[in-house]
Amino acid sequence: MNILCRTPKEVILPNNTLSSIREMTTVRKLVTNFHTFSISLFLYQRANERKQN
Repeated sequence: MNILCRTPKEVILPNNTLSSIREMTTVRKLVTNFHTFSISLFLYQRANERKQN
């Protein structure tokens, strides 16, 4: 009972939501970075193909 009183759910929940939001933002950044990288790589390959032809 003492442990429950020391750490109420109101205190635990905000920390979890903050950490999950941080994780989501990092995942979003990674996805966008990968997306831009793949697009630039595709364009680079197309440019090389044009140079060879």
